[in-house]
Amino acid sequence: MGTAPARGPAVGAIACDPIGAWCLSCGRTLRQVVHLRDAACDACSRNPRSAARVWPLVRLGEYRSELRDWILALKRGHGSELGEALGLALARQWMNVIASLRAGESNAVEALATADVQPIPMPWRRRIERGNDHARRLAAAFAQECGLRVSCRLAQQWGDPQSRRSGAARRRREVDPSFHPERFRQRTHRRLLAGWHENRRPNHTILIDDVRTTGETLREAAEVLGRHRPELQIGAAVLAVSHDDPGLQR
Repeated sequence: MGTAPARGPAVGAIACDPIGAWCLSCGRTLRQVVHLRDAACDACSRNPRSAARVWPLVRLGEYRSELRDWILALKRGHGSELGEALGLALARQWMNVIASLRAGESNAVEALATADVQPIPMPWRRRIERGNDHARRLAAAFAQECGLRVSCRLAQQWGDPQSRRSGAARRRREVDPSFHPERFRQRTHRRLLAGWHENRRPNHTILIDDVRTTGETLREAAEVLGRHRPELQIGAAVLAVSHDDPGLQR
């Protein structure tokens, strides 16, 4: 496996997928580059409601090669310049997609023009171990480039990363299919319930994460944010999409 440059790549050196190369609902790679209005994979076309809670989903590329090396280096805390360069590249990809959707007379993205930027929170144990919150670093660069505000309303309920809990959770669900531990909570939940006010409610939101694998993390985060405001519009921007998902249609 290669290593990322110590100072991080120049923004212009980060290759981004062409717009229309992936599904805007789940991020899967399409068979060919299509017009943005047709950017949906086979699975999402058959069942559009399954991924509709988070839309659009914007990515830089697939989780492989140089992009994968940069993401791994970012997680290990190798320099703030790397996070800034990737965050800027992701912001520019996001703005290009939004501009294309607007040009196509899509009104669905208007609410996201003034959205808050919400990084997917790390498990607190991992944050302490690494001393580095790479999602916040990405979100800060993304928000600055887009002229938006970072809003950290979510916190992890779990102390351990999802990978350390997946086996136990899977076994529990085999016994009890209704078991579904809630992964996120609203950081300001108690204060909001104590004195609910319109301008303190969750705003339309862009979720920021490094890698989208199954999409479960983004769906859970969106569910928690939209619980008290069903009309909330939520988009997502991720550095890469992993194709470990067996449901991939290519």
